[in-house]
Amino acid sequence: MPQYRNGEAAKATALNHEALHDFELGAKAREDAEQYLRNTVLLAMVLFLIAVAQRFETAGVRRALLALAGIALIVAVYLIVTFPTA
Repeated sequence: MPQYRNGEAAKATALNHEALHDFELGAKAREDAEQYLRNTVLLAMVLFLIAVAQRFETAGVRRALLALAGIALIVAVYLIVTFPTA
């Protein structure tokens, strides 16, 4: 019957659009959380490299590890500063 209209079909379509929008917001929040986690791991790596550098007697190894930690710190700070806010 072509004249039959299901009243719940329009409501279901609206709810599907709302669910899709909420899903997209959740996916964006997950991406943001993953970025925060990557930054946290990068900063933890900086602390680890600095701690390991203190254990070496050779100045060259210390300098290399501290340089690597410095580069990682610069990258981490850059990622934090350029992270898009709401």
